[in-house]
Amino acid sequence: MKSRVIGMAGAIMLLGVGVWAVVHFSSEKPAGTKTSEESHAVGDRKSKRTRPESKGSHGEIPETARRTSWLPKAGSLPELSDEQVAKILENSHRSAEALLAVSRIKNNLEFLQEAAKSFSNHKAVQLELAIRGQDPNEKRAALDRFRELDPNNAMGDYLAALMDVQEGKPDDALKNLQAAETRTGFNLPLGEVWQACEDAYVLAGVSAVEAKSAALFTQPTLYVGVMNQLAGNLATWISNSEQGEASEATAELLQIGVTLGRRATSSSKLMVSDMMAVVIETRVLKAVPPQTQVPGLTKTAEQRLAELDAMRKEIVSLSRSLADLQAGMTAGQFLSYLKHVENDGESDTLRKLRDKASQ
Repeated sequence: MKSRVIGMAGAIMLLGVGVWAVVHFSSEKPAGTKTSEESHAVGDRKSKRTRPESKGSHGEIPETARRTSWLPKAGSLPELSDEQVAKILENSHRSAEALLAVSRIKNNLEFLQEAAKSFSNHKAVQLELAIRGQDPNEKRAALDRFRELDPNNAMGDYLAALMDVQEGKPDDALKNLQAAETRTGFNLPLGEVWQACEDAYVLAGVSAVEAKSAALFTQPTLYVGVMNQLAGNLATWISNSEQGEASEATAELLQIGVTLGRRATSSSKLMVSDMMAVVIETRVLKAVPPQTQVPGLTKTAEQRLAELDAMRKEIVSLSRSLADLQAGMTAGQFLSYLKHVENDGESDTLRKLRDKASQ
């Protein structure tokens, strides 16, 4: 692939987030809701730990716990004072997990930078700094370390490609995207980060249901947001491919984009991430002619787009049923619901509740 195929789009940054997903692809916003800006994380490692039920587990759900990934601010997050943060870090001996969690909870990069420096072999910490860092050199150094620690993880290649685009290096970006196609692994530390945040809240004295809710629904699109930005770049590159190179260039870029969408879907646990996974694949497929064959499927782009639109409508439908499905739950029941979200995914959990309620 020649650099002129993608040169026009090399510096374009399309900051697609969950808000964009709903506004751009649907006029069917969840009734009575406000969309929120990108802010959270997803995961693949599930916690095996159990905790005693909180004292209020049979009472009403605390307002600081009543939220979903779709409506992260339906209830305010539990506030942690400086004294509580100090207690968390002291009791955890300033572990990598505690520093990472406190950094997220307080939105403070200094704790994350301390973790990256003290625990250079911690993959989740290095990946977090590579995404959330503010200094480009610091971010690139953290990414390089993450790729050394987890060389077969395509997430490193995707993030490297995005940094290359931001730095005006489209040829390097394409090489990293091609490398991602060769990886057999795609692992996001969702469960690990969720557990770290939950542990931190519990150490601070927050109830079990509030701790799990805050941990699950804080920054749900942190990782998939990177992939969504890349999907925007890929769609632009495909659209700008010159006619003489269209067949070869489009085929390669389309394959990369479809893989990107499938990996986003496979890693998704939260409803807002489900929507963004739909958006990622949709953006790429809308850039090719309707009758283009989709790699790995016996479907055209037009047919696959129809399926994706049905998936989008189902997510919107589920979002509209949130209040009714959760109404009347006690704190203990809501905690059980959150555990199902953690293990089975938010959309599947809500779908099962909806089906049960309709019986």
